[in-house]
Amino acid sequence: MIIDIILIAAFGFLAETFAAWWSVAVAAFLVGFWRAKSGRQAAAAGAVGVGLLWLIMASSIHFRSSGILTARVAEMLQLPLSSVVLVLTAVIGGAVGALGASVGFHLRVLVTRPRSSLGARPEGS
Repeated sequence: MIIDIILIAAFGFLAETFAAWWSVAVAAFLVGFWRAKSGRQAAAAGAVGVGLLWLIMASSIHFRSSGILTARVAEMLQLPLSSVVLVLTAVIGGAVGALGASVGFHLRVLVTRPRSSLGARPEGS
């Protein structure tokens, strides 16, 4: 699972460098489709991978701007502390990553399921 977290964070960073914010969901989807062992494991790896990535990136912006940008965003959202913005960023990123990786795993399960079990009724019904 550690490898999945690192892969999601690395691919997410590369994706966000060249594409929109939601590209981390695509990176989590691809890793979840490729490597996940269960839906729960995929969701956890996606949440931790993207949540940490966004927390690190938001903290980097916070420290480079001496907290001015984070304080202004906190003021706009009527939050008591600017650090709450960093936590919310990580939580939202974690949710995006968890959903992306979970959908990737479940799509793989759906695609690789044997045809005979799709829509088949149990015997005796």
